[in-house]
Amino acid sequence: MKLRGNIFGLFAFFFVCYSYVCHAQNQIEASGPPDPYILIAGAGEPSGAIASGPGFSNAAGRTLKSSVLAAPTTTALIITTWQSLIESSSAGTYTTVQANSDNFNIYDGGIYGCTNPALGTAWSIQNGPNSPNCEIADSLITAGTYTHVIMASIAIGGSLCSDWVSGALRQRITVALRRLQSRGLTVGTGFTGQTWVLPHGGETDNLAGTPQATLATCIRNFAQAFTDEGLSSFRFFVPTESMVSNATNATVTAAQADAVASGCTTCRAGANVDSLTGANRQADGTHLSQAGSAALAALDVTVITNCKNISC
Repeated sequence: MKLRGNIFGLFAFFFVCYSYVCHAQNQIEASGPPDPYILIAGAGEPSGAIASGPGFSNAAGRTLKSSVLAAPTTTALIITTWQSLIESSSAGTYTTVQANSDNFNIYDGGIYGCTNPALGTAWSIQNGPNSPNCEIADSLITAGTYTHVIMASIAIGGSLCSDWVSGALRQRITVALRRLQSRGLTVGTGFTGQTWVLPHGGETDNLAGTPQATLATCIRNFAQAFTDEGLSSFRFFVPTESMVSNATNATVTAAQADAVASGCTTCRAGANVDSLTGANRQADGTHLSQAGSAALAALDVTVITNCKNISC
């Protein structure tokens, strides 16, 4: 009798546990993972081979404006990518003056007032928390070019072009576009403003000795990656950018020009960053001073404004 009772009790225990596990599993399958766009080491966040920390994701102390935004036609969405000159690695600081200068955080999909260090991109602590991102947004609004600017920053310092095409950072493009799509910030999901992509890089390909033809093809594929992820009606502004320790590299800049000249329908000539010399650079001759960050922002604003005005 005792044995039968124990067996019955054991059976009841397993039945309850099984029912709970099945119910829990059904809940998981029904609701899906809590965040399908998480960036993980080796698949979107830098590996040990890339000389930079992970993207800055800490939104503590920042005011969340909205997670879903009804953006008017006078809004610009600007995705900044590639290397450290467009991440938070400039000296000094910059405080926005325009209430509609915003920062889209690819880590949580939130839209915050633009504050340095910028959310979504890397923060190079040794060089400074400043970034051209917020100043680009402010300047475009101050000039009357747009009434609202949203900066979506994904750059990681020390990265090669190939890292964004077939390497560890390719997933950052996927995640950024999925996040933007989920918030209605792409053309296919109802966004009626304009979209620009500002890649700033070439320094690490300079150091790596990437051949001209290889780099030109890579840049075209870099631009194509955004199209492949569903972005449309955008322009990818390829910079003239190669300076390391105050020295430029003709192979890199020729590759950048080649990418714009042929084989890339979305590519357009971007800012001539190599023109920023002297006081625009920090002591390492590579990263930007506060003046250099402002100068880079001004170059990007000119490129965007000209393209908008002539529908390039």
